[in-house]
Amino acid sequence: MGGRRWLSPATAHYVSLVVAFAWILVCAREQWFFFDEWDFLKLSSTDFLTPHLGHWSTVPMLVTAGLRELVGLGSYWPYLLTAVLVHLGIAHLLWRLLRRAGVTPWIAVLLAFAIALFGAGSENILWAFQFGFLGAVLLDLIAVLLVDRATRERYWRGFAPVVALTVASLMFSGTALPLIGGVAVVALRRVGLWRAALLVAPSAAVYLAWYLYAQSNPVYFMPPGPSGYPVLSLVGRMGGFAFRMLSGGLDGLTPVPFLGLILFLCLVVYATVRGPLLWQRAPLVLGLAASAVAFALLTAYSRFDFTTDTATSSRYIYLTTVLLMPLIGLLATELAALHRGVELAIVAALGLTTVYGGHVLLQTGQAQAGIEQDTRAKIYAVVDELAVHDVDISSRPDPVYAPSLTVGDLRALVAAGALTADQLHPSPTNGGQK
Repeated sequence: MGGRRWLSPATAHYVSLVVAFAWILVCAREQWFFFDEWDFLKLSSTDFLTPHLGHWSTVPMLVTAGLRELVGLGSYWPYLLTAVLVHLGIAHLLWRLLRRAGVTPWIAVLLAFAIALFGAGSENILWAFQFGFLGAVLLDLIAVLLVDRATRERYWRGFAPVVALTVASLMFSGTALPLIGGVAVVALRRVGLWRAALLVAPSAAVYLAWYLYAQSNPVYFMPPGPSGYPVLSLVGRMGGFAFRMLSGGLDGLTPVPFLGLILFLCLVVYATVRGPLLWQRAPLVLGLAASAVAFALLTAYSRFDFTTDTATSSRYIYLTTVLLMPLIGLLATELAALHRGVELAIVAALGLTTVYGGHVLLQTGQAQAGIEQDTRAKIYAVVDELAVHDVDISSRPDPVYAPSLTVGDLRALVAAGALTADQLHPSPTNGGQK
């Protein structure tokens, strides 16, 4: 009996999180500051209400500024660990949501493990900047879990925590918006229409106030969205963009061509046939799936003028895949109940999926590290130059991968002590280049 308890699915889940954490550290050992991160790292970034490409990003701005003041830019680890830990928190919450929805224990463990090592979503795992994106997801998944446990009798007891979580999530990233929609869907089933509306009204009001403020400020940049397109063209392109994102994320789970597309179509059929039953027994599954679709459509709208390849960006397909996992889990659970052989095949397939994800994570980490270490060398070359003579402060050390960073910004960081020349060749005792 003791051996069985030790080998319980819950224990296996927690062990899988430790294994995933260790592997992520291996894959991330050569990462460094990249692209958008410099927008938050610069000393000139002092307005914490500034939208970043339309996203309200107050919390990640504050966290980045705080780390910059505490530890400087000599090591990337403190920054990266914020994203890694939140990512693993999402994997853990997913496991809890899967179990809450009725997914069998071992399938839930393997699906959460597959997300923890989801190589196709590496941008959200190996890039510290995505802390904001992930933080919004984490808080709203907690809100979904709380709302799914709510009853009309205990409504007011859980009201304040859910409101606090949803409002706070908005300050991490605009990613919160479709997820708050998912919270509303689950609340509609659990506590009824007016209570569900009241639950999300504070977050809607807070976001509207920030949005109107951001729109009215001529200094801020808010993506304008598409304009001048025929309605049918707009709908068709947005639908195609969303479809590519939803199926592309599932494609990223395995190396088998078109398997993700087939799985997505199976999920559509399953949700259609089982929809009424799921609404009664596991509304969180439909709420999260609705959030995935809403996120894909909102991204299609806000990134309408981007190339169609943007639909399968690593950071986007990470989220749609996470949100579709409960639906996948219930489908897998029903199939596994058909025959013991089917169950073993599903478990084996999920195990292989996890191994493949870990392999992709390592490959993408190595590829990205090559770019980031080159940027690092260019930036520290300028830091060295600043120590001996003047450099044009308007020039950019790496206009491709750090386009917003100027020599003037670097000079300010050096003056503040956040960047020093000796960080380029650290001693073996000060933590290495990470």
